[in-house]
Amino acid sequence: MKKNNLILSIDGGGSKTDFLIVDIKKLIKYELSGPGSNPNFYGIDGIKNLINSLKILIKKNNIDKNEVDLIILGLAGISNKKYKNYLDNFFNSFFPNKRIILTSDAVIAHKSIWGDEKGVTLLVGTGTIGISNENNQHNFITSGGLGFENHDVGGGYWIGKTLIFYLISTKNFDKNIAYNDLIEMVKEHYKKNNFNDVLDFSLGMEGRLGLASLAPKVINLAKEGNEIAYKICDDGCEGLKQILIDLNFKEKNKIAFHGSLILKSNFYRSILLSKFNNINWIKSSFKAVYGGLTILSGLNPKKYKNFK
Repeated sequence: MKKNNLILSIDGGGSKTDFLIVDIKKLIKYELSGPGSNPNFYGIDGIKNLINSLKILIKKNNIDKNEVDLIILGLAGISNKKYKNYLDNFFNSFFPNKRIILTSDAVIAHKSIWGDEKGVTLLVGTGTIGISNENNQHNFITSGGLGFENHDVGGGYWIGKTLIFYLISTKNFDKNIAYNDLIEMVKEHYKKNNFNDVLDFSLGMEGRLGLASLAPKVINLAKEGNEIAYKICDDGCEGLKQILIDLNFKEKNKIAFHGSLILKSNFYRSILLSKFNNINWIKSSFKAVYGGLTILSGLNPKKYKNFK
């Protein structure tokens, strides 16, 4: 029986979901990014986002789904049993008799950097999680990753939510310049004329989606000297430091960073790095979704560049 060459990797996060289909022999790739799919945040709508985007990728590139042999889904919130069964049923019916792996987005991000080597990876995006296989080549240990609604300290959602709650608790602090700058920033962010309207909107379902996108603005104000914004960022990095401590990270070792917040903000990263004497950090040149190629086909991350 002829073996097909297509494999599918999916990286589902809070802000976006990345899809990658590759032809292993022809070194051809097809990519797509869609809306976030973390079921801990979006519920069943997140799963529907994922399924709809997958169907778009297949239709857009005229791919015969029956030619896909191997599938991996790395999803934030995969441990939520309520949705795991739903995903199992969908993938088993959409790709019948195929090898399907359901895992966490942290695992494929880790693999996209380290391949099959040992290492420690800290992911900081909408949420946060640390993952390590330093002690055992095959068994991962994690810290954090509780879900950004459940104290995922240091991630984008946590920063935005912490800011809003701080502003609520200090509503009569209006003579403080730093406080007023933050009030004006969130009003502009949510396009509201007064702070009460910000509160009504930001803590509702639609407004919650914008909390993580507040984080880069908070970090920028911290960089400009806003002491309140800096305190929030510093507290976030203390939480990230604790994640690394929980993973028994040793400063002499390298650490991999993944996630938009830690990679795009030199300032936020510098706060975290300042809490250690010396850290050698690395990052992947590819999206985390490429880690699925290592898990499914044993590809070394250095070979990802071969796909055109």
